[in-house]
Amino acid sequence: ISSLLVSPTSFFGWTFSSPSPMVGALLVFIWALLLRAESVVPVSTGDVSEAAPSPYIRLSTGLQPNTHQGGERSDDRKRKGVVVRDPVFGSDIPKDRPPIRAANGVPIRMLDLLVASLNANSDIPDHLKDYELDWTVQTQPENADDVHYLMGVQLLDADKLNDEGKPFPPKESFLIVVDSNGEIVAQKYFPFRIWQVTLINSTALYMMTTTGDTSGDWKSVGCLAIYNFELHKLTVTELPGATHYLEYEGKTNTFIWMKNTLNPLNCKSSFCPPDYASKPDNFKILAEQLIEHEFDAATFPVVTTKPVFQWDSMQEIMYSNNSMLKEIVDVEKLHQGMPELTHGNCVMRDFQDDAVYFNPLALSTLFKIDRKTNRILWAVGQFGTYKIFDQVRVSRQHRHRASHLLFHPHSINPLGNNTFLMFDNKGARTTSKAHTSRLVVFQVDEKRKEVVLQWTWHGMTQEDVIRWHRINGGGCHIIPTALGNRIAAVFGNPPVHYILDLERSKYSIHPPILRVRARASFIQDITPIYPNPVLQVLKKTGNSVTVFVVNGFRSLLTSVGWLMVWSSCPDVTERNHTVLFKPYWQHNWLSIPIPASGEISLQLVNDDGFATSEVVIHAKRGCTPLPEIPNS
Repeated sequence: ISSLLVSPTSFFGWTFSSPSPMVGALLVFIWALLLRAESVVPVSTGDVSEAAPSPYIRLSTGLQPNTHQGGERSDDRKRKGVVVRDPVFGSDIPKDRPPIRAANGVPIRMLDLLVASLNANSDIPDHLKDYELDWTVQTQPENADDVHYLMGVQLLDADKLNDEGKPFPPKESFLIVVDSNGEIVAQKYFPFRIWQVTLINSTALYMMTTTGDTSGDWKSVGCLAIYNFELHKLTVTELPGATHYLEYEGKTNTFIWMKNTLNPLNCKSSFCPPDYASKPDNFKILAEQLIEHEFDAATFPVVTTKPVFQWDSMQEIMYSNNSMLKEIVDVEKLHQGMPELTHGNCVMRDFQDDAVYFNPLALSTLFKIDRKTNRILWAVGQFGTYKIFDQVRVSRQHRHRASHLLFHPHSINPLGNNTFLMFDNKGARTTSKAHTSRLVVFQVDEKRKEVVLQWTWHGMTQEDVIRWHRINGGGCHIIPTALGNRIAAVFGNPPVHYILDLERSKYSIHPPILRVRARASFIQDITPIYPNPVLQVLKKTGNSVTVFVVNGFRSLLTSVGWLMVWSSCPDVTERNHTVLFKPYWQHNWLSIPIPASGEISLQLVNDDGFATSEVVIHAKRGCTPLPEIPNS
């Protein structure tokens, strides 16, 4: 097209000395076809309920093809010796590549890149120039570590209330970074609602965003927003009807999301709860479609809308005769007058089992779905058929049947071995027999067709139980440490939330080591991270050492790192050990051989080239003197 605009007599290398009217008409026709093909690419941001479906989802420009899938690009930094990573997905790092270091030789931390980028590119509008988050640190840890927390703080105006006496839905947010003492160390303004923030790799993160009230997600446009904090680039994929949560995995270039839909309830082809049986034929309810897309390096940054996986929750749960489900006889949850029988709170990919986990709020049930056949593999909770046992208070030999597992839960966190952590909004029972929020860890036994409650946590005092109870929303994530897991969670109802960091103990309920109160805000979820990969020496025995290693962030797939070991003695060869970072941020303890002499240095590098500081331990003996070499 550019050649046409520059010279009407030249087209793709073909030159016409005197173009005839027929040739000119042909060129104009081809040009019109190209323009028409281009014009259907962007997704309409108008009324999506009436807009014609687009064959493409458009990403904004600025991102490059995935380099580790063969895309090659010119970059001056390569010639300057600076490590280059793809703006979104990152690139594989060779085993012999040294860690990324600053000019003074100290390893660069991904946290420092993130903090510097957010603070330097805050883009705060004029009406928020003097705005300060209402943020109060109430409890700090005695020995603070390097854990930090990412979250989207949606801004509420507590002075302006709707007819129901509640704040109007927020329309803008701050992405913030909080240190282990609860202090905000970075923030950046975004003109949309941020529901979740998750790291893709060491230089990029993604967010699930919307612009309207959740009751109308079916008629609005949500987004997968990718922010590269090394290159300060924001890229947005528009997702009509997107709601609450999505999961994106950069190594497979795939993302799975929930499309909110408004559907007529067909009581003739499904079992209807009594409250719905008397409704008119055009009565509508909210439901979810689970959709998975894949980016292609050849077409990036455009992805085709043809899903690689799609699952209709209303069809598969309500209209299918499934032996995994009990009969649906009652649904308590109504969302602002809009019934949401199979409206989902969370979706998660399981790459090992090639499955999808789905959590519909009103059914208080977690589903595992076969990604190839769309069949429900199991359902645990209120409408699941698996038996529920409580192992929190009794041993496995004397198990006790639990009355329930979950009640309106959020936030699916697989922990490996069919074990899950979830935020249970109303599952705890207090002394006054009222429902309140708690954290739950449970394990699903597919062979025995049962589920076992392993751990629960809720407020220790009646005051905390009331204060931390959360009706809508909620999120929690595991924090792996050398001594065991901690959990970060967001309790409390908007406009007041409580950010908690607490230890997980099998035998007792500990108070939070960190507690922060946030007012005039809505915070859906929280994501803990470390500044860089973590390496901690646990035990040294003879010529070996046991270490604890995890990457600086959670991922859905196994990733590769390298543990470098060297000695101060000149005659000792450096060794590199391959490290596999487990999915879901699972614990990883390794026993590795070390040299027998000198000062031994260890350093852990992840597949993005970010490394820990050097850890030095002392061997039993000093260096063996080298034999003298006589002068020639």
